Amino acid sequence: MHAYELDGMTGAYVATGIHRGRLKVSVPFPVVIDLDGLVP
Repeated sequence: MHAYELDGMTGAYVATGIHRGRLKVSVPFPVVIDLDGLVP
């Protein structure tokens, strides 16, 4: 999964990472998603 974040200065989205297997982020709130578990 490609993750993006809105840049407050430019108003554009910027890439923050490419995640495989698990997505773990702390902003705007802490969340962990098991990406492999989304597909049967």
